[in-house]
Amino acid sequence: MADNTIVDKVLVHLQGYVLESKVDKDDLTDLDYDKKISSYEILTFYEIASSYALSYLNRTEFPTRLKKVENSEVEVIDPIVNDAVCMWTAGKIWQKYNVRVNNNEDDTNTLGYGDKLVIQAKEMLKPYKYFNMKVY
Repeated sequence: MADNTIVDKVLVHLQGYVLESKVDKDDLTDLDYDKKISSYEILTFYEIASSYALSYLNRTEFPTRLKKVENSEVEVIDPIVNDAVCMWTAGKIWQKYNVRVNNNEDDTNTLGYGDKLVIQAKEMLKPYKYFNMKVY
């Protein structure tokens, strides 16, 4: 998947975030400053989330599908897996920049938005999980 596609898919899940390259310094107010992110940081988090996802799936490579491109077929990473990794990336970015204060007033909802994104990504990846059974 192309880098700009990854960045766009991650930004869909990050409400209020904008790319540094698309915003002038004067356009951001002090309240919006933490909502500015670089494409480099998104791609770095994507690599980290890919490692998490491969570990979660117990695989060394992501599952692939055949995709028709012009007159030939090319193997590409399954689109559902790509979407899940982008969601996982957004969750990790959200967790980094949105620190929750634990005030012990409301223990009924202990999950933040970033945590929910990671959980949803894991649910999307569950069917692709590889199980290895060893009997001694």
